[in-house]
Amino acid sequence: MIAYRGPVPAKVDARPAVKLSARPQFSKAVLVAPDVRLRRIAERLGELPDGGGEDGLWFAGALAEAGDDPDGKTTAVALGLLRRRGQHRFETIIAAAERDAGIRDLAHRYYTGLEGRSLARAVMMAIRRYAAVGWLIDQNRNQPTSDPMRAILYRIVASDPECKFSFGTVRRGLGHI
Repeated sequence: MIAYRGPVPAKVDARPAVKLSARPQFSKAVLVAPDVRLRRIAERLGELPDGGGEDGLWFAGALAEAGDDPDGKTTAVALGLLRRRGQHRFETIIAAAERDAGIRDLAHRYYTGLEGRSLARAVMMAIRRYAAVGWLIDQNRNQPTSDPMRAILYRIVASDPECKFSFGTVRRGLGHI
């Protein structure tokens, strides 16, 4: 065992000094439920001369619909952020729509001679191949190379990086093609 023979370091207290009389100050606005806050926003929009415009009127109507629904429609459903209770979140729906648009774009541009299951299989293999190697490179640069096919593949994988791009996912993404 080697003994330390230098000066003894001074003991430093890493915790900041706290005054005993200091109490945390809470704003009542922080403790308000999101639904109440959204209703306040709707009321303020209603106070504007034009009622907040078309969007303000829609927003107020959606909140009123959520409050008046005897079945207990949630605010998220009334605002269109969820389709129904228990369905996917708004962000998931948007990501899937972007992914599917990219899949259709890839099929239209590069796989015009194929259709049906063979088209879905070819697109799936291209996406999986890119996700295994190209995505790892392009993700670090936050942009694809100048190759237009890689740009489409980047857009597909970036929209949903956790997706495994199964045959069924690609087939649903192709839709009516």
